[in-house]
This record gives sequence, C-alpha cells and structure tokens, in this order.
Amino acid sequence: MAAAAAGVLLYGGVLIGQNGESGPPQALPTTSVSTAPSGVMDGSATDPVTKAGLTVQVTAAADWVRVNASVTGIPAGERCHLVVVAKDGSREVAGSWVVGADNGHGKAANLDGSAAMAPGDVASVLVENTAGKKYVSASL
Repeated sequence: MAAAAAGVLLYGGVLIGQNGESGPPQALPTTSVSTAPSGVMDGSATDPVTKAGLTVQVTAAADWVRVNASVTGIPAGERCHLVVVAKDGSREVAGSWVVGADNGHGKAANLDGSAAMAPGDVASVLVENTAGKKYVSASL
C-alpha cells in the first residue's frame, strides 16, 4: 500500500510539473539591495589669502561619507582638522594631523578620513587649525 501511495505522489508531482508550458524552467527573479549608495563628489580650492590648497573627494557610504583630501600650503607645525560641513551648517571632523616641515615650508598632506554625515547633506570640506583659523574650504 505504501508503494501505491508513493506512486500516486510521484505521478501527481509529474502532472504538476507539466503545467502545459514548454521550455526550460524559469528562474525566479532576485532582488539585490545595496547598503552603500553610489556617488562621488569632488572639489578643489585655493584660498586667496592663506594660499592653502585643498583637493577633496567625498565618497558616499550607507549613512556616512569617506573623505580623501590633499592639502598644501599650511605652515609647518600647525595642528589641523579636516572638517565636513553640512548644508545646514553642522560640522563633523573627518580627521586631524600636524603639518610636517619640508625645508621650512609646510609639507603637503594626503589624508583619508570619514564623517558620520548623510551623503546628501554634504556641502563642503574645510581645513582649519585647532584654534579655529580656516585655511581653505572646497564646495562640493
């Protein structure tokens, strides 16, 4: 009796599998959700007063941003912050460093950092010293 029941189930499965359509079985569509939105923002500036330069690239991540910046023209010994500024004026420090010496002139720095700011909120990136003196700002 068990053999007969198994035969009925097998035959029923074959009938269900042959629903009148021909051709190879179709794969079900898949959905992929990206947690890191794409988007890169670039900016560069040279301040006419301080002569400091900034070239920056901000790359979107989920609800924050990665920052890569090249900074030139800041006096040796300055303790600086790389700051991401939002459209509403709020600020997030993306990194800090002390400018090295290079024959008495400020040494160029290449910095990587991050800021807890939504990519769509970013307006600019600036470099300032720990006393709040702004050296250069680049709009994005």
